[in-house]
Amino acid sequence: MVGISGIYYGATAIDFTCAMWLLVIVLTTFRKGPGELGAGAGRVIGPSDPWRAGAPVRG
Repeated sequence: MVGISGIYYGATAIDFTCAMWLLVIVLTTFRKGPGELGAGAGRVIGPSDPWRAGAPVRG
């Protein structure tokens, strides 16, 4: 009914729709702070300063 070109246009439309949906989800997630996402979400494991993490320094 739509032909070969319709298949390509449909696949492109689906990819574009999924990309926009993912962009909205990522932007809303990053705009929220770590404490606003729910219980346990965004919890930092270990020290926030990598120099105090106890990793050996190479140099």
